[in-house]
Amino acid sequence: VKFRLSQTTDVNDFVSEFEDIVKVILDAEEGQNQLTFDSNFFARILSEIDAIGWSNLNEIDLNRSKLQLRVVDEVGRSHFLNVTLPFDYPKRSPEFVAELPEMFDPVWIPKTSSLSEVLQEFKNCIKPFMELWSVLDDFDNNTWILEPEKFNRAICERRVAIAPN
Repeated sequence: VKFRLSQTTDVNDFVSEFEDIVKVILDAEEGQNQLTFDSNFFARILSEIDAIGWSNLNEIDLNRSKLQLRVVDEVGRSHFLNVTLPFDYPKRSPEFVAELPEMFDPVWIPKTSSLSEVLQEFKNCIKPFMELWSVLDDFDNNTWILEPEKFNRAICERRVAIAPN
């Protein structure tokens, strides 16, 4: 790196060379992030998807080891749980992200926990918010909402426009 940068003659060359070096480094890191998984990893994932049901799988991207699971509540609303699997799954907990008014932090016991258990925990976490979401849905459908511009189930506040009659 020092040698390549010392060979530049002006600022433009330096910036161009530096940009090339950074691009090579980022490309190399991206290649490392696309880890190669063995057949046991894929067999485990497929068996876990079988266990939770393929209807609960909304998206899958095995290049980046990401899943999106879907739960439909009693009212018919879809709730999504984004899962990022670590390269040493199930020894290490996946990352879980969900649109909920509170943080979703499921219990994960290395080597023994499963996506099925986490999905059940997610379903249980959704239940206390059912009435709140029904009220917010009614509010969103019958008032002029200024904020938030994009709704999600994690946001419980609304800013509304009120005009005199």
